[in-house]
Amino acid sequence: MAKSKFGNMDPVATQKTSKHFKRWRQEKIWNRQERDYSFTVPNSKPDLEFLHHNRTKPSMTWIGHSTFLLQLAGINIVTDPVWAGKMALQRRLAPPGVPLEDMPPIDLVLVSHSHYDHLHMGSLRRLGGSKTILVPAGLGAKLRGKGFTRVHELHWWESFHFRGLKLTFVPSQHWARRNPWDMNSSHWGGWVIQPEHGLDHEPGEGTLHGVNSHPPQPDPARKAAFGGSAAPSSAADTGSIAAARGASGSADPAEAPGGMAAGAPALGSADPAEAPGGMAAGAPVAGSADPAEAPGGMAAGAPAPGSADPAEAPSGSTAADEGPFDPFHPDAPRPHAGRYPTVYFAGDTGYFRGFADIGRKFRIDVAMLPIGAYDPEEFMGPQHTTPEQALQAFSDTRARLFVPMHYGSFKLADDTPQEALDRLENARRNSGIEAEHLVMLPHGETWHMNN
Repeated sequence: MAKSKFGNMDPVATQKTSKHFKRWRQEKIWNRQERDYSFTVPNSKPDLEFLHHNRTKPSMTWIGHSTFLLQLAGINIVTDPVWAGKMALQRRLAPPGVPLEDMPPIDLVLVSHSHYDHLHMGSLRRLGGSKTILVPAGLGAKLRGKGFTRVHELHWWESFHFRGLKLTFVPSQHWARRNPWDMNSSHWGGWVIQPEHGLDHEPGEGTLHGVNSHPPQPDPARKAAFGGSAAPSSAADTGSIAAARGASGSADPAEAPGGMAAGAPALGSADPAEAPGGMAAGAPVAGSADPAEAPGGMAAGAPAPGSADPAEAPSGSTAADEGPFDPFHPDAPRPHAGRYPTVYFAGDTGYFRGFADIGRKFRIDVAMLPIGAYDPEEFMGPQHTTPEQALQAFSDTRARLFVPMHYGSFKLADDTPQEALDRLENARRNSGIEAEHLVMLPHGETWHMNN
């Protein structure tokens, strides 16, 4: 077995004993008749005409689990590509929102980590387009060994410039493994997608200002909207890792949370008991948040999601005011995220202090956060957020809008999709957050983010 090379921000315990596995098995037997797995996330008919011709309007389409099609600045982006019909012998609970053969050509693929439910090689291979693939440090060799050539590795807080977008790899609390010999040999994390400052191009044109170029002055409104330096990109060519550090949203090693310099391997341990093949039952977990840091709920005094200042928190409605909970009602609100939204894709993660670090470093419009595969919480908690913790993470990142993900596609733990949605809704109402801050997408629906 390979020695672990990467770890989490905090030196948290990751080992699981036979006692934990035995307790989980017992709970599964006791609760088997009490869990209702009949509910499935609905599928909406995808607007294929729009998806294939759109190169100007920002949009988000949920394929399922952590797989999305993002259309931003004229770039077609896929996150964590998985169209597989099975995962660890479990059949998919709902079909992908857009069939793989109906996808538009893909320009960019973002991978959060190596687990099979987030990186399916067959799906990646069948995606059309001249795709560039961004992966965590340590994972590039595996993809190149499978024949993929346009692969770039990033460490935490490193950035990559691609045709008017800046993509920064940010921490998460998780672990990585694809076979018995590569435990934590690659890293894990999320991605922050920002519009480039100081670029003047038509979306889809693929223009990138290099070191020797002279971009025009940025639009003051855009500079104010995204709250950062308008310095031009220092990338020498399309898709080069950023050399410049220190600007707003950049990756200065000195600013890495927890004193972790970009590219420095962290310490961490992992349980070797997990069977190869992905997220099988009994998978080890990596890193947990401090129990004092609001486990399973909203921390006292935390700012409301959608507002960095508690005084600016939206006034909430009571359960009686809002009526029955129907997250996928056809008339559910689809808020405005802006023409050039900054999007945070969290990947797979437990609750940890890094959410607040990300919120301080970036001005996030949309946070895509996981709400499923958390039960039993004692076992899954360190690596997967509960719905309540996901809402707290939304608050920590100071994002304006929250898109739940990582539920409803695969049965990776004991919780059900309905339970995850109900707990999220109860937490939202109890915290006084308005429903308009949550964007609940059916599989296949396209959210027109600038409407």
